[in-house]
Amino acid sequence: MTVSVTDMNGCIGFNGTASVTVQALPPPFTTVVTPSMAQICAGQSIQLTASGANTYVWFPALGLSSISGATVTANPTTTTTYTVIGSIVNGCRDDATVTVTVNPLPTIIVNPATPIICSGQSTTLTASGANTYTWSPATGLSSTTGATVTASPTTTTTYTIIGIDVNGCVGLKNITVTVLIPDLYIADSPVDIGNEPDAETAASFGNVFWNSSDIWIRQINDGFALANQVSEPIEYTNGVPNYIYVRVKNKGFCPQTADLRVYWAKASTGLSWPSQWDNYNTTYAGCAASLYGEEITPSINITVPAQSEQIFEIPWEPKNPDDYNCFVDPFHFCLLGRIETNTVPPYGMTTPEGLSVWSNTVDNNNIAWKNVIINNNNPGKFEPFGTTIVRNVEEKENFINLNFVSQKDDIGQHLIDFKRIQLYFSVDFIKRWAEGGKRGKDIVMVNDSVVEILSANATMENIFLRYNEIGAVSLALETKKDPMLSNDKYFNFDIIQYTKDLKIPQGGQTYQIKKGVSRKDCLTPAHEVSKIISGNQVYSDSTLISGNIIVPHGATLSFKKATVMLAENASINVMPGGKLIIDASRLESSCIGKKWTGIDVKGAPAFQNPLIIQNSFITGSDSPLSLDKTQGILISRSTFLGDNIGTAIVMNKMKDFQISENTFSNFITGIKTTNTSEADVKSIIEKNIFLNVKIALDFTKDKHTKLDVKCNRFSYTDYAILSDQTLLKDQGVLGEGAGNEFISNSTLANNKLKHTNGNSPKYYYDPSQPITSGMNVTTLLSATDRICYTYSFDTSSTISLQRLSALSNQEEVAPMQVVSVYSVPNPNNGKSSIFYNLGGEKQGELEIMDIYGKIIGQIKVTSESTKIDVDYRGYAPGVYLISLKNSKGEVTNQKMIIAK
Repeated sequence: MTVSVTDMNGCIGFNGTASVTVQALPPPFTTVVTPSMAQICAGQSIQLTASGANTYVWFPALGLSSISGATVTANPTTTTTYTVIGSIVNGCRDDATVTVTVNPLPTIIVNPATPIICSGQSTTLTASGANTYTWSPATGLSSTTGATVTASPTTTTTYTIIGIDVNGCVGLKNITVTVLIPDLYIADSPVDIGNEPDAETAASFGNVFWNSSDIWIRQINDGFALANQVSEPIEYTNGVPNYIYVRVKNKGFCPQTADLRVYWAKASTGLSWPSQWDNYNTTYAGCAASLYGEEITPSINITVPAQSEQIFEIPWEPKNPDDYNCFVDPFHFCLLGRIETNTVPPYGMTTPEGLSVWSNTVDNNNIAWKNVIINNNNPGKFEPFGTTIVRNVEEKENFINLNFVSQKDDIGQHLIDFKRIQLYFSVDFIKRWAEGGKRGKDIVMVNDSVVEILSANATMENIFLRYNEIGAVSLALETKKDPMLSNDKYFNFDIIQYTKDLKIPQGGQTYQIKKGVSRKDCLTPAHEVSKIISGNQVYSDSTLISGNIIVPHGATLSFKKATVMLAENASINVMPGGKLIIDASRLESSCIGKKWTGIDVKGAPAFQNPLIIQNSFITGSDSPLSLDKTQGILISRSTFLGDNIGTAIVMNKMKDFQISENTFSNFITGIKTTNTSEADVKSIIEKNIFLNVKIALDFTKDKHTKLDVKCNRFSYTDYAILSDQTLLKDQGVLGEGAGNEFISNSTLANNKLKHTNGNSPKYYYDPSQPITSGMNVTTLLSATDRICYTYSFDTSSTISLQRLSALSNQEEVAPMQVVSVYSVPNPNNGKSSIFYNLGGEKQGELEIMDIYGKIIGQIKVTSESTKIDVDYRGYAPGVYLISLKNSKGEVTNQKMIIAK
């Protein structure tokens, strides 16, 4: 081969022959990219694949998953041209390009942009910016495709719109349709703002949800006026309606239409829904009524604008209260207001309703409950009023608890700071409580049907009731002092019924008690007693003693079924040889707040029986009875009510007396005896109740060698028996006596018996009520050599449902074989059942007398029955006396109160 070498200037540097080896190259190649051109939507990626070479390099690197390799993923944000250089093994290279076009996503626009509708309304939604549209979720939409749809959601809903344009790119848009929910409610209390559950009322009023401030009752249709938006007592006149007013508030931002329904039920602390509110037909012994709860028709279709309130009026003809007088207080009803926003269950309630009206009311703001009595009481004596019913609402035998709460007023005062509070229960109800062990807190039994509340938050616990079994309770108050007036003109007192575990309230009753001021005016009786008694003078009506009365030797002053009003500092003075008889009468101050001096009886050994007091009530004196050297005294079945000062009975040098079956309440000392040198005649202090008396029995320098102190109940005394320089020897077959019951809250070291300079006195007690040891006390079985109260129930704490169930089928577990009588209910409205026991005799007679001694009923009775029904509803409210006398002449009495 000839080789010629020429430089750049054309000069030949070599021209000759050389040997050259020539290697043959592969044929030419081409780099190819697939796809050759591409389109994607913003945010998408595409796979690019090169072929035709052995290795590849890609650029620019922006948006590529790799810059080498046959296959890469391209995800550019804008349109981009990529170059790939392919190489083979001998170093030959070729390149190719591909343009990836990035199409923008469509922008979806929906009109209206912020749709807002009221519940039940609809709105038209229109989408633009794409070619086709899909809507989700389907709930409330007329269609799931298309540019325009109609939305009718029931709650606020967010819809997603998917739009696809001509390039197949997808755009998304979320649009929220806000549904404004109207929220109708009836306030449970002034602080209720419609929250569910109602935490505001619970925080301010505890568990009291039956005193709605948005429901009130008027006797005439005047309840729209602001001044009349308070309840009045229900008045029954045949064919004449009362008017119920319900305030309905709408806290929502849309108007709402609903049905307002109001129901009534016969009041009790336990009512179940709906059985005892809606067409509740049943029977109760002594009641003529067959209907005890129903809807007040017709219901009202209401519309309340957004953010406003309206008052609605419902005429109501209450049932004839005479048909409900087995409940003692026939005027007491409960009302329940319900707003129904739907015609099918749960009728628009947030929480479906259950049996508990209390729970339904707490959880649902469109349910409200009204259950209230407004009443007043007279100071100076217990006045029962406002009876309510306690009922087991569980569909089985059950134990309940009752909570008695004295609410604070706006300046921190409690009702109990100014009133003594007693509760009158039906006898069977007390049996149920006793069978549960008489458990409770800050509560004490006064007698077999009355308890007294000792604090602002007291309880009765473990009360056994069968399903739908009822008991009655009446509130009674005695004024201790006038309250300081505040902006709150009422005291609120609540009775709340709980399940046994004290967790779930079942209902309750609120008493609104007017504060008022004690009356200071004086009563003017029909007659006035002469200053000096002569002969035998008997007073049997309303009588005034304005000064000092003297009963001289040979004279007898008798009060029989009389009301005796004594002026300030007035007194009755019985001289030796004179006699005073007080029988079924009431002695009290003629002016409230003014004290009379008392009764002073002086005697001598030659004169017997100068004083007899029985079946009477004595109050208004700090020292109502003073006795000196008298014999043959009888004081029985009477009540002495004090003002936390003084001594009820003072006896000096006394023997031969019987003080039995009396109640002494609110004195410093109940009975005080002094200076008895030799009491060799049997005397008796038995079966008395000492309630809130600091020293029940005070013996000083006495020598009682024949004295029975037995079967008394010492309730909350500092000292039951206090003796100083005294010999006390109980008279009995074996020298024993007692069986006294000691109940004490005293913190004193010897809180029941205290003896100084004593002579080894013997006292016996009932071991079921143990006393402090080390006080020279001998234990004696309570049943030994004595007859005390015959309990008609077992007070042991061990309970069996079999025994409790058996109680329901008989009036008494162990009937008393002594003359007895009691009225159920008591207090009543004039119609009641009188239960009696003739003490083994076959015949007897019942007399019912008013406070002036007038006989309003006289009924022959026999031992073939133990019960009669009486009806004295035509007589005025007040205190009456039931007197039972058997064929042997044995007599017993009981007070009966007619309260309307």
